[in-house]
Amino acid sequence: RLGFTATKTPVDTYHELKKILPKEFWRKINFLMVSYGKTVCTPVSPKCSACKINRLCPKIGVTSKR
Repeated sequence: RLGFTATKTPVDTYHELKKILPKEFWRKINFLMVSYGKTVCTPVSPKCSACKINRLCPKIGVTSKR
């Protein structure tokens, strides 16, 4: 949704993000993004109104939001 990658699976996304992020942030970023994806930016009907970066997010692939 943020447009950092154009991958189809979580594993592919992980590998693509490793290419663009410094190694010292890999674990923290993974933890934060997975947690955020489970609570706010959910796969079906993300909670864009509760998102802290809502105004900055291009919302790629979002068809329904709350």
